[in-house]
Parts: sequence; C-alpha cells; structure tokens
Amino acid sequence: MLGLGNSITGGASAESVLDLSSKVFHVSGFNVTSSIVSGEKLVSAMENLADGSSITVGQSVDNKKPIHDVAGKGVHFPFTSAAGQVDQLDLSSAITLTDAFTVFFVSKQSTPGEQTDAYQFVTGSFTDTNNKSSIFLFTQEDDGSDPYFNIRAAQSGTSDEIGIEQFQEGIPSTAKSFICITKDAGVNATVKVYQSTANKLVEEISDNDFDANIDFVIDQIGGFEPFQNPSGGTAVPQGNMHLYELGVYNVALTEAQVYELSNDMISKHSIE
Repeated sequence: MLGLGNSITGGASAESVLDLSSKVFHVSGFNVTSSIVSGEKLVSAMENLADGSSITVGQSVDNKKPIHDVAGKGVHFPFTSAAGQVDQLDLSSAITLTDAFTVFFVSKQSTPGEQTDAYQFVTGSFTDTNNKSSIFLFTQEDDGSDPYFNIRAAQSGTSDEIGIEQFQEGIPSTAKSFICITKDAGVNATVKVYQSTANKLVEEISDNDFDANIDFVIDQIGGFEPFQNPSGGTAVPQGNMHLYELGVYNVALTEAQVYELSNDMISKHSIE
C-alpha cells in the first residue's frame, strides 16, 4: 500500500483505460460546440466521448453558457457575482453511481482572489435539500496555494463525505492539474484521491469516512455548489474554473490504470 504523498509508477494495462466499457461519461475541451454571443465565444455543448452513452451535455441559456477557451482547449466557468448568470452545463440525464466509481478531471481554478475562500466546484447534482452530491476544491490563499478537497453526497436526508482535506503536495489550484477520485465499494468503502504534479502521480488522500450506502449523482458541471446554496447568491461557491477534461467510470480504477490515465492527460493537456 502506498503512503500518502508517495509517487506512483507502473505499466499500462492491456486495454487503454480511455477505451474501457466501464467509462460512462467523458467530455473534453477538444470536443466543444460554441458560437459567438455578444462578442464572446460561448459553449452550448460538449461531446460525450463515452461509447454507447446517450447522455448529452450542454446549456441553452446564453447567460449561463461558459466561455470556450479555444487556444487552451478548455471551457472557462468564470466567477460572477450576478446570481442569474453563473455558468453551468447540464447533463440530459443523471448519472447515478451506486457502488464503486471513478471520477477524473483536468482543471485549474479561475479567480482565487474574488472570494474569501476561493471555491472550484467541479461536478455533482442537486435534486432537493435531501438529495445532492458535490466534488469541489477551495483555497484561502489569493495565489491558489495549499488547496483543500472534498467529495460528499446526501441521499434521502442521510449524508456522508470524506471531510475537507488538504493536499499534501500543495500544488496551487491555479495550476493545471489532473485529479482522480476512486471509491472501491458502495458501502464500507475506501476513497483515494490522486493528483498529477511534475510528471508524477501522487496519492494525496486515502480515506474510509465516505463509506455509507449513499449514491453519488452527477447531472451538472459547474454552477452553484449544491450543499452551500443551490439557489444562488454572490458569496455562494460556484464553478470558478477552467475545465479541460472530465470523465466518469462505474468501477474503481486500479492504481496502474490511474497512472496510465494520468500519463494520457499530462500529454494531452501539457500538464507541467
């Protein structure tokens, strides 16, 4: 078992991790539909690259469309104080993860200086106050240093989380990075969180707290963080990120598979 903060090396699996049938959702800044709206290139859709999935992702309301970063091959969800204009992409149907799963993403925080605690809400869902899910990072530093991470969910009023934990490597949240979360069972689970930094993969967190029999549901990218106040407000955590890649598997990837996926993302998105 690897200790926290240890780097990981390993060989690639026989089948490419990106081609596994267990991948149920996958979007990339390389596969975006956008158009000029009031002088800005705004994203109306991202292609779902998961084979066999009928789920689409997009936004029809201009004020809520994120910005297409054409040169950077990403999608920008800037922080805004206008509650009705917080950028969010919606899935056409929710992904409900009942047992083991993996979620990975490549991102960086947008504007740390505009909130006391600068949040970067990546993905999750809000059905009602008793049913919601969230993956987010935040930092108390203007330069994005010393980021904290959390994943949490609530189902029928019962909630669970790993708790807010600080990354050991302390890579600034304003730097582009690959982050991967694996949960190895639906109950009595171990959650591991990995981050790529300086061309190596580090296991940042290994936690047994997020172990209740609660579904994790994904139906949005960006938008308001569901546990704080999904109806909005200028101080409420929101997307506030540059997103380059996001993928979901309905299994927990092995360390070797996460290592391979990390290498793929480092190469694809020029992570330094």
